[in-house]
Amino acid sequence: MIKDKIKEYLKASEEPIDINPVFAPAQQDVVDLIDKYWMSRYQETDYDNKGQKKVFYNIVTNPVWVAAKMIDLDVKNVRAIPLPGQNPLYALYLERDLNLYMKDNGFGAKLNEWAYKYPKYGTLVVKKANGIHTVPLQNLKLDPTAKSLKGSSFVIEEHEYTENQLRNMPWDKTAIEYAIAKNEDAKIKVYEIFGDLRGNNNYFITTVDTILHEDKRDIKDIYKELHWDKVVGRWLSRGQVELCFEDQIHMNWLAYLKAHGLEYTSKHIWKTDDMGIDRNMLVDVDDGEVLKMAGDIVPVPMEERNLAAYASEESRWEFNLQRKTFATDIIRGVRPPAGTPLGSAVLATQMAGGFFSYKQEEFGMFIKEIIWDWIIPDFKKKHRGEHLVDFVGADERQVKMFDELILEERTAGKIGEYLSTNKSFPTAEQISAMKLAEQSNLNNPQKRYEKVPEGIYDKLKYKIDIVISGENNDIQQKAVAIQTAIQNTQDPAQKRELINRLMVILGEEPLFARGTQGIEEIADKVGSQPRLPALRPTPTPGVQTSVV
Repeated sequence: MIKDKIKEYLKASEEPIDINPVFAPAQQDVVDLIDKYWMSRYQETDYDNKGQKKVFYNIVTNPVWVAAKMIDLDVKNVRAIPLPGQNPLYALYLERDLNLYMKDNGFGAKLNEWAYKYPKYGTLVVKKANGIHTVPLQNLKLDPTAKSLKGSSFVIEEHEYTENQLRNMPWDKTAIEYAIAKNEDAKIKVYEIFGDLRGNNNYFITTVDTILHEDKRDIKDIYKELHWDKVVGRWLSRGQVELCFEDQIHMNWLAYLKAHGLEYTSKHIWKTDDMGIDRNMLVDVDDGEVLKMAGDIVPVPMEERNLAAYASEESRWEFNLQRKTFATDIIRGVRPPAGTPLGSAVLATQMAGGFFSYKQEEFGMFIKEIIWDWIIPDFKKKHRGEHLVDFVGADERQVKMFDELILEERTAGKIGEYLSTNKSFPTAEQISAMKLAEQSNLNNPQKRYEKVPEGIYDKLKYKIDIVISGENNDIQQKAVAIQTAIQNTQDPAQKRELINRLMVILGEEPLFARGTQGIEEIADKVGSQPRLPALRPTPTPGVQTSVV
């Protein structure tokens, strides 16, 4: 029975794991506690035995936001770098089209969401289904001891639909109507399952009563996962919030004791040995009233004498948290204490930054995999034919550079046609004539559209590489090496090629269409410090100025 199999899977997903915290033994318990701590909520109840709201001293949000800031990537970080020997024009076309495509599809917002959820929960699951979506871990059920989604014997994602939403889904219409008729709640729970329900298929869309759709799929085509701090023996990784569980519990305990201590120490109590005094000093005694009594009325000492111990304990646990999560003061932009040597501050920044650089590289490789496997195929499908590149807002230099690239590409095409027809290479005069003919077809208006040739992105992976965070391509070091080579070579053709490579690496239009004329001047500007003209001060009325 389908219902029994689903119950079996759901029960298996709730099995406790020895490696989990004792106060959150099951995978879903860990996820729920992360959500509650994020919202400054206690696991059981937010009120004490007197009915008063318990103090929650939240320390888990800051490490997450620090990590999100340090690993954050944007659409502009997605760079197309041509592989050695390939035409830089491919990378230029691709980068413009791909960035525009990702912006139109909200990919930048998804990157921000992933940079936040990845360190928060420790595990990030992304899904491709009519677009790219983030899978809530609250809705994901699987074998909690599996090493990966593919290694789990079952994976269930829970969904809820209204009747109208369910009727609009592209599944078996008869089964949908049967599921609606059997449902008694406002929403219908639907399970998306990778598992063994029946037959040879492994992918099912089903309710507890009927299967709405089934076929055979590879789970890697639908889900991708990324883990922050992998823990042996369980699927869910440990994120920044779970890393702070013990610190949060102890800080809450300190905050509770301190708050209750201040509640008592805020009271004012007096004592006297006169048995005839039976009055409340706050409400029964008027301002200016003279008390007549045999004994003195003296205050009872109620001040808090343990504040230093509280401060010491809080500092100890906050330091422990910063050490574990690398959310140190210097990373958060807090000025170091006076007298801290500059070298110590720089070293602390580098050590903490190194950890987040490592995580950003992992994040970048994950995004690169999504781009290659999911975005590029869809992008190529929509841009396979001849299409337009929008140059709205481009400055004159950018348009001129692109004109030169187009001129070079079209001239090369004409040379190829000449070779095919005449079986010989054209002369220099003929090539110049080809260039002049193509140059007449180019213009330079404020608003420009340029056609991209059909099939330019075929076999794209073999022509270019995509660099996101420099995880496999250190752009800065390459740029320095190329600059050094530009300074040391005297061959204009070699300088021309090196400048092209440098401009592409830096994200600028290549200059290969400029020819050899002016190459020495360009190489000098690119490969050395710029020589600025002498600045003359602007005279101010009534003030004598001079030029040194």
